[in-house]
Amino acid sequence: MEQPWLALDGSDADPNGLLCYPVTIYTSRPAGFIEFDITEALRNWQSGDPNYGVLLLATNENTLGRGIRFYSNASGNSRQHAFVHVLCD
Repeated sequence: MEQPWLALDGSDADPNGLLCYPVTIYTSRPAGFIEFDITEALRNWQSGDPNYGVLLLATNENTLGRGIRFYSNASGNSRQHAFVHVLCD
């Protein structure tokens, strides 16, 4: 894959991408932003590895019921847009 991702189902994501440690998020958590540590991915990109972005995928995506929803930067409410905050040493 040497192009930006475009499919909403993740089908055009790099199948050999970096596997990060899983993060457990409970649906009963307070509303607001959720933090993920993607330091390893950022370091790899800085070292020259291809940057295909970050794919968030739930283990139970096809289960009905309560769930956590994420907004893309295409959302009309800019306060809900995802962002990456990078701190440099």
